[in-house]
Amino acid sequence: VNYSGALFRVFPGPYQVLLDTNAGNYRRVRTSAGRPTLGEVRDNLTDALQISGIKSGEGALGFFRKGYKSTTWWEEPSEKEASTKWRD
Repeated sequence: VNYSGALFRVFPGPYQVLLDTNAGNYRRVRTSAGRPTLGEVRDNLTDALQISGIKSGEGALGFFRKGYKSTTWWEEPSEKEASTKWRD
């Protein structure tokens, strides 16, 4: 499945995960007060495309769909950070 989406926020509002439905139109699939990780955004977009009653993402197929990392390097905790306020 090929899909496209975006993480959008207008301060001070919530973060919004948006699914591209075609021709530049987007559908909001989730909102959250805190900034979701890349893996959470991908999972939200994938869940929005699921057919009810069908389970996916389990076992080896789930691993191959998600990969072994669910965060990018800047989302991982670091002892060298001067501040974590940007993560909110």
